[in-house]
Amino acid sequence: MEIFSDKKYIKIETYITNTGTEIIADLEYKRIVDWDIWYPLIGDYDNYWGMDDIRMPNLNLAVAFVKTTIAPGTVYIGFASLEPPTDYDLDWDDYMSRGIALPEKFSIRSDGAAPYLGDYCVVYDWFLGTLRPGETKAIHMVYAAGDTLGELENNVEEALSQYRLPVGGVVLPTEAFTLTTLHLLDILLIAVAIAIIATSIVLSMKNG
Repeated sequence: MEIFSDKKYIKIETYITNTGTEIIADLEYKRIVDWDIWYPLIGDYDNYWGMDDIRMPNLNLAVAFVKTTIAPGTVYIGFASLEPPTDYDLDWDDYMSRGIALPEKFSIRSDGAAPYLGDYCVVYDWFLGTLRPGETKAIHMVYAAGDTLGELENNVEEALSQYRLPVGGVVLPTEAFTLTTLHLLDILLIAVAIAIIATSIVLSMKNG
């Protein structure tokens, strides 16, 4: 997790590693995010909800906000991911309604309006396939805020742009990547040293 004191977002990376000896089939990762903006100031948990897939479809961004007619000032809160979720649901939770109702899916319009008002949350679901022994898969996520929808979108875009490939597949965790990089640098330095020594020996033999 990365938290920035001067930013309105938090980055979270989740690594899933198969530490066993058997292949894991049908790997599924899920995250439920619930925003209750301005509660208890306005007396209930209702927010406007919507996927920002019309204005900014590349961000995989779910947004919750209130309007100035409901509370003093509008706050936009969002959850996004670098890897598009296989499915999502703007619903109360993933337990009471699973198998009872179809997923609730609403989009924020191009003018920023949202038709979905209620005490809900967003459920992201990623189907990651198989995971072989020793294999790691990752999901890169962002929690963000903004005083306007445009500011929220910019904050999410900035946060997502900081993630490095490869993503959504087989990766090395940060620690392992750092260790591997150091080993490669050591090997490179040794190779350079050997080359210098070899050159010195050749020059000495010629001069001798």
